[in-house]
Amino acid sequence: MKKIAICIWGAISGTILLSHCTFSDKGVRKIDQQGDKLYVCVHHEVKDSVVIPLSELVKEVHIVKLDTAKEALIGGGEVVISENYIGIKPWGSEPFKLYDKRGKFLRNIGQIGRGPGEYLNLYCMQLDEKNDRIYLLPWQTRRLLRFDFEGNALEPVRLVTGLPKGKFFVREDKLVAAALPFKGMQGYFVFQQTLEGKLVGGIPLENYAIPPDYSNEIYGNYQNNQFGVYIFQFFHPEQDTLYYYNMTDNRLIPAFTVDFGTAAVPMHSLGEFSHYYYVETMEAVPYKGGMVTDNYKYIAVDKERGTARYFRVENDFWGGLKVSVSDLVNGIFVQNYPAIVLKEELENIRQKKDLKPEVLRKIDNLLAGLSEEDNNVIMWGEFK
Repeated sequence: MKKIAICIWGAISGTILLSHCTFSDKGVRKIDQQGDKLYVCVHHEVKDSVVIPLSELVKEVHIVKLDTAKEALIGGGEVVISENYIGIKPWGSEPFKLYDKRGKFLRNIGQIGRGPGEYLNLYCMQLDEKNDRIYLLPWQTRRLLRFDFEGNALEPVRLVTGLPKGKFFVREDKLVAAALPFKGMQGYFVFQQTLEGKLVGGIPLENYAIPPDYSNEIYGNYQNNQFGVYIFQFFHPEQDTLYYYNMTDNRLIPAFTVDFGTAAVPMHSLGEFSHYYYVETMEAVPYKGGMVTDNYKYIAVDKERGTARYFRVENDFWGGLKVSVSDLVNGIFVQNYPAIVLKEELENIRQKKDLKPEVLRKIDNLLAGLSEEDNNVIMWGEFK
């Protein structure tokens, strides 16, 4: 994958000439690239740690108990939210489910299958409530499925290139998308097109190509009117970059990278939430004849303060419930809890001696209305 240059102890190497380095913190380099800022986390220099309270990131946390009707039940799944609706892609072979903001089940959107308006699996979704559109992107497709909020299948959006594990975002009449750029493929790493299927601009995949391995992942995050993209390589980690895609100029802007020093580059991913970039490192360990990831560590780079710290996020609205970086994407915080799991976690938290009285009251009120037979509970909040 294409590498960028980083400025470390005066040494500059790579494919992009950098004009200026500034030093905000021991673990951070901030580089000016003709008006664009590239943040570099100097991994081996980060020593301190911090707990980031969720209240720093979001205005408030909303609780939605999902409908207990049979067709509404889920075991888990990925959540997308609009002003008045909640959409969930359940784990396993189940159709996309639509609820209102009170948790009432409304309907399935599309069906599992191979026919019109059907899909076998989904990789990315969007609720475009303003334009009465629900977009569902299956794996390995050249069509973005399109529905209205009544569940009617509409004409799919024809994509200008294939999307193996794609991420997308529709804004007004344009679609912006990114896909794993496999070697040997033709097409684009990131592109924009009209909803009628006309290419507006794209970044050819050649300079970003990686081995064709579906253990890799594509990260797409849309917040603050910017589309951030990053490629996670499971078996072949290397020096890499989180980019912003500039729709106006049709170019990728290097935004964040990591200097791992002289050590071998570990398995890692890069991302962003609120005013932080983050580095997630992990290790592959054997498990039941295969491999899983474990030993996770996280570093947050504060773009406003120019600091880098090991970190974890805690939901201080609810006494310190754990928050994962995967719960912080596209400008919101959202978690999907099985009722029994949330009940157990809150029962453990309420044993803390230092809980604020108002937090204890909230926990007790929620616990009083939670049953092991309940459907899942959604916690969510908008970024400040």
